[in-house]
Amino acid sequence: MKKNLTYSLVILLAAMASFQAFGIYRSSNGRLASSSAVIPAVVGEILPEIGIRNMATGKETTLSQTLSDTPLRCKFVYFFDPECPACQSAARSWANRSAITDGAVNVPVLWITLSSDVTGSRSFLQQNSIPVDGFSAGQTDAHRQFGVVSIPTVWGVQGNTIEFIDSGINGTDPTTLPVDWCEESADA
Repeated sequence: MKKNLTYSLVILLAAMASFQAFGIYRSSNGRLASSSAVIPAVVGEILPEIGIRNMATGKETTLSQTLSDTPLRCKFVYFFDPECPACQSAARSWANRSAITDGAVNVPVLWITLSSDVTGSRSFLQQNSIPVDGFSAGQTDAHRQFGVVSIPTVWGVQGNTIEFIDSGINGTDPTTLPVDWCEESADA
């Protein structure tokens, strides 16, 4: 009984700390929304079928289609908002990187803005020398649809399954992102 009570207390404290750390999300229209309204994405989940738009070409597609358009099975998906101070700090370490390489494994990065400000988001990528076009979810509640509770957030995706999730400045640092979740094969 005491063990169950201790375990329950630990779970409760962990949940409270998570909501305190990630409790406020700045939406693209500037309003604050509680992350408790977001059902978080979890490792092992299939990608949500969400419409996205290439910010350079304007081409509309879905997240899963965009990820399947490249021959590599593993990719990182990086969620950001150009007005997010943590995203601005984290982006500096991504200058001139379009992929994370570890030995023979090369994992490209797909950048998705959760802001409806496409011009500001494209400027953000350019100002930080991030060599990708980037994509826009185009709706103010995109973080809810993706299950992103804080930004920046990065997912490691293999095929159409989320294999890795981390967030924050340290959690999205390209020099420390793991690729051991990726089981890339030459024939994939």
